[in-house]
Amino acid sequence: MDHIKRIESHRIKGFTLIEIIVVVVIIGLLAAVIAPNIFGEVEKARNKKALSDLRALESALGLYRLDNYSYPTTEQGLQALVTRPSGRVGGEGNNKDLSIADLR
Repeated sequence: MDHIKRIESHRIKGFTLIEIIVVVVIIGLLAAVIAPNIFGEVEKARNKKALSDLRALESALGLYRLDNYSYPTTEQGLQALVTRPSGRVGGEGNNKDLSIADLR
């Protein structure tokens, strides 16, 4: 009898298989509920960034048009928004070369 008590007192305590399965299932359920929300927010952030970039481009084109009385040509491309275009800009009475880069 003394021998049995000694064996029971030295027995390593741990988790049963059922307890481990329950924990894994709970973690899986939480991940299934939370993960779509996180990925949905990432997609929303990308959409907002793209919309912000488009608004910035629209604004830059508007400022270019105000300075040059026309939009950049296809040959000039969007690079005309950041570098000084060739030729005079700003109207007949203004001999100064201007670009949006000068506004920064």
